[in-house]
Amino acid sequence: MVTRRMIAMVLVKNSHVVETIKFKIVKPVASLINTIKFLNDWSDADEISIIDISDEKNKFYNNTKILKKITKLNKLPLSVGGGISNINIAKKLISNGVDKLIINKSALNKELIEKISYFYGSQSIILSLDFFKSNKDHNLYLLDRKNNKNFKIIDIIKKYNSMPVGEFLFQSILCDGTKHGYAIKEFKILDELSEKPIIAVGGLGIPDHACNLLRQTNVSAFGVGNYLHHYEEPTYKLKKYIKDKGLLVR
Repeated sequence: MVTRRMIAMVLVKNSHVVETIKFKIVKPVASLINTIKFLNDWSDADEISIIDISDEKNKFYNNTKILKKITKLNKLPLSVGGGISNINIAKKLISNGVDKLIINKSALNKELIEKISYFYGSQSIILSLDFFKSNKDHNLYLLDRKNNKNFKIIDIIKKYNSMPVGEFLFQSILCDGTKHGYAIKEFKILDELSEKPIIAVGGLGIPDHACNLLRQTNVSAFGVGNYLHHYEEPTYKLKKYIKDKGLLVR
């Protein structure tokens, strides 16, 4: 059996941690600094991923003081995404202590991925793809709001399997924030298509949702998002529950 990782998914807008349901912002829940401190002092997460959905000028990492404060507070492996559209942003994040870069809207930019890989290695890149299942043809599609287009996920995965990318992060749009469980059928399909390790995100509501995902798929990691903000010691209790069920997590 493979040992899986638990990743604390921190969604940020205008330096505040926010909750979403199906990618629509519900409410701010905490400051980014306090959340990072809490996750380091009181959680059992294996890694932290911060995804900033602010507009370009309001990204938290634009403020070098805030970025340095976060990386100084943080002792866990840290990945950051949201608006990484050029190599200069990538260099700033890595040089200030970020371990991995999450590339989403720039996912179709092969040149950027090749540049980042050249400087920092493929292990530094997580390719994030937000997907939904079409009711018309039952195919999985990548959502690309920026270009007002949708792409078949099978075509995107085939394209990037051979690219210098360390992991795929797949997030179900329809499961996001619903607390109804992960999109297990879809993750099975994605796992068969992917030649890279997969991080599964979207839908965690109760511990059994994570157990079902780990039993039925070969994902290498699972994301914990809104769940973090509604339970006392959420990651400690979640990880203990999973281990008590005989599943291997770090």
